[in-house]
Amino acid sequence: MIYVFCDTMVFLHYRLFSEIDFRSLVQSDSVTLMVPEQVSNEIDWHKNTNPAKRLRERAGKVSAKIATLIERIDVESLSTKIRDGYFFAFLMHKNIDLSKYGLDSQNNDHKIIAAIINFQIEHPDDKIFFFTHDNAATITARVHNISTRKLPDELKLKDDLSEDERQIKKLEAEIAKYKNAIPNLALINKISGNNIFTYSNLIFI
Repeated sequence: MIYVFCDTMVFLHYRLFSEIDFRSLVQSDSVTLMVPEQVSNEIDWHKNTNPAKRLRERAGKVSAKIATLIERIDVESLSTKIRDGYFFAFLMHKNIDLSKYGLDSQNNDHKIIAAIINFQIEHPDDKIFFFTHDNAATITARVHNISTRKLPDELKLKDDLSEDERQIKKLEAEIAKYKNAIPNLALINKISGNNIFTYSNLIFI
């Protein structure tokens, strides 16, 4: 079996997980997306508490989709089908001593990685991938022999810009507008015999 885990930021900043073709990304005909309870709880935190309205709304959509799938889950396997070859499973929280793995119990990414480590121990013959764009999480996962991947840039939400990035883009557009409105004055001197002729051209750039 092929199992895929994602950190919380993947759920919030990229296309809805149910729309992503993880089968192609890991080159498998069948993939199960594992959502640990820690990730679900963090998504709910963003839904209820994040100061950015855009992220609250995004987290709300993700949380609603997870809730819909949980309602269809088989209680024995704790999984359900999203579509052919793509399954969803909920990983219940287990008390794991993070310190024995050198992980910080106050770090959310470390909690997710600990859940993956524990799952990996219980499924030694299965292949597991962890999708994250966080450099620290990537290094920590690889230290614990967890294969990491990144989603293609085209799957990132187009409106997923910080307020600072929005302001920069707005200023760049205004600068470009004023630049195009300012004429360049070109003076050309031409000597013909004993006379000097000056031409003035307005060139817009």
